[in-house]
Parts: sequence; C-alpha cells; structure tokens
Amino acid sequence: MSLSAAKKINKSKTSPSTRKRWFATWWGVSFIGAIIIFLGTVIWFAYEVIGSFRDLAYSTDSPNSSIPSVPATSALNTLVTSDDPSAGTADAKVQIVEFSDFQCPFCRQASGIVRTIMLEYGSDIHYVYRDFPVTSVHPEAQIAAEAGECAHEQDKFWELHDRIFQNQNALESSNLKTYAQQAGLNVQQFNTCLDSGRHRDEVLEDFQAGLEAGVAGTPTFFINGSIVPGVIPLETFREIIDQLLDRV
Repeated sequence: MSLSAAKKINKSKTSPSTRKRWFATWWGVSFIGAIIIFLGTVIWFAYEVIGSFRDLAYSTDSPNSSIPSVPATSALNTLVTSDDPSAGTADAKVQIVEFSDFQCPFCRQASGIVRTIMLEYGSDIHYVYRDFPVTSVHPEAQIAAEAGECAHEQDKFWELHDRIFQNQNALESSNLKTYAQQAGLNVQQFNTCLDSGRHRDEVLEDFQAGLEAGVAGTPTFFINGSIVPGVIPLETFREIIDQLLDRV
C-alpha cells in the first residue's frame, strides 16, 4: 500500500466528533455575535416605540382649530373651582379649565401658550389649573402636583409652576424643594407641606373630576364647558377666545 493511500484510509477513519463544530470556528462565533447584536437592537427599538405609544395614549399634542359643538358631560360650574390656582376674573365671559400633568411634555408646551394668553387677555378670561397626574407613565407627576398645591398656599403657584416645567426631567422631592427656594417661597413652610402629603387627596380629587368630565389625556382644556383635548396653537387659542368675546 502506498503512503498516499494509507493517509486517505486514516483520514476516512477520523471520528466526526473530533471535527471542529461550525459554531466553534471564528466565523461561527462572529455570526452568532452579529445575531445577538441585531436582536438586541430590534428589542430596544420595539421597547422605545411601545413606550412612545404608551405616552401618547395619555398625552396628546393634536392641535385643535375650534371648540367642539358638543359640550362636556360635566356642567361648567363643577369644573370651575375656587380652591385651585387661577388667573383672571372669576365672572369673566370666557372660562378656561385645564387638566394638566407637570411631567407631561405636551403640557409643558401648552403652558407657554397659556401664560401668553393670560397676559394678553387679563381680566377678560378666567383660567383655572387642575391636576391630572398620569402616574402610570409619569411617576413624579403626583408629588409635583402636590408641590404646586403647597406653593398655592403661599400664593406662589405660578412661580413654582414655571420652574417645574423648566426642569421637567428632575422632579424628585429634593429637587422640588430647591425650585421652591428659587421661586421665593417660605422654604420651611413648603417643605413641611410637601413632606406631610396633605394635598394628596386634593390632587386625586382633581384627577377623579377629570375622569368624570371625560379627560383621557393631558393637556385637556374645557372652554366654556366644551372639551378641547391636546395642545391648542396660540393663534387658534386667540381665535377661539375672540369669538367668545364677540370680537370677530
């Protein structure tokens, strides 16, 4: 038997178990690694998309061009409260109630528009801010709402309101106390109020009132009793108010 023939026989007798598995080769390891990275990217992307839709289920930025013709189910006098932060004149012809969430990005967008409306129309309108913290997606919204109520005790709601929306991504209790100090509140009084949780029920009452009135997301406005969900563009807001004031 020739030497070459012997090598062929010996090679054919080599056990398959001694051969290198594909996944143990360099290309096999690289292939598996690429698959893991790809699946990880897909899972991360799906999580972000689901999270975005979950937020949108509770917060909307859909602009509205006019007041709906169908009024809200709740009467206007049950929406306009006397113990919540407000601006303007209580007996004004235009009554605006907003249900808002301090951690909602669309509420932050709406807050700037509302502040402009308040300055422009003054006593011609009556605006009431009510709490609607959606804690399932905004975990600090409840404590932020309670902080707003504590500031309202000192007639400093709007000062804290603006600082909270300016620092929307940091609303832990310690941060809120810092903002209160920056806003010129009596710090000891504010801290005692916030730590006691005495406005928790007040915030939850607002939330329940919103649900009963048909609020499904934030921000939601009620203008003379008609529900207008979503961020209202400034020019549209002006048109609505001017129409109600018989200016057009």
